[in-house]
Amino acid sequence: MNFLRWLGSLIFLFWIMTLIFRVGGILINLLLALAIAIFIADILLNRQKVNK
Repeated sequence: MNFLRWLGSLIFLFWIMTLIFRVGGILINLLLALAIAIFIADILLNRQKVNK
């Protein structure tokens, strides 16, 4: 799951950078949604591993 966290963090970092440099649009919103989905999936998968 470390890869998912790394990937989600990288996408989130690029999203923040685009906000700083005012390069935006629908692609940026999609990247943010993808980063959130990755973090949620990582949290849920880690909880399932801990519970088993």
